[in-house]
Amino acid sequence: MDKKYTVEYLPLFEQDVREITDYIADVLRNSAAAGRLCRRFLLPEVTRFAQPSMRYESSTACGSYYKNIFKEKSIMPKTTIAGNSYVITSDVSMADLEAVKKYRPAALTLADEETKETYFRVGIGNSSSVTDHGISFSGVTNDDTKKATATMPIPADAVQDGDAKEYVLDKAGVALANLAKVEAGIATALKDIKTERDTIAANIKVSV
Repeated sequence: MDKKYTVEYLPLFEQDVREITDYIADVLRNSAAAGRLCRRFLLPEVTRFAQPSMRYESSTACGSYYKNIFKEKSIMPKTTIAGNSYVITSDVSMADLEAVKKYRPAALTLADEETKETYFRVGIGNSSSVTDHGISFSGVTNDDTKKATATMPIPADAVQDGDAKEYVLDKAGVALANLAKVEAGIATALKDIKTERDTIAANIKVSV
């Protein structure tokens, strides 16, 4: 008869992994390795906590790793705090996102190099959402660029206490870092799409 065991991480283990992740990211300057360790042992735990306060506290579990990601990227998604909301503005237009979603959907995802498992996804929806595992855009900027935007609420107590910026960093920092990585590859995807469409168009003949 097969035996089944339940494995649980003790708080001491999580603390040790956080310290190791910080060391790999800050001292060894190996963000990729720190990210794999972080996603494997820390990020899955965030979604398993029952209390919202514990989820909020644990959202900083990969702090050093993602701080380094911010430093390494010369272009980051623009984030604006206005009152009790924050708006993430992509560097990509909504039209381009829709094209990539249709012709190169894999370009909107990030996958672990070893396991090939998708850990982050950029999407388009009727409402915005931002989590450690993805971001969904539902609006566009009010100018000719029509860049994709995602608008999310900020709790009233965070606004009143002057902690809005810290809240956004904790809540959206992981998503912003990963979004920058996705956007870095979208330009290549768009070029491939254009080349492919031009080739197909050249072979479409219209009879007179």
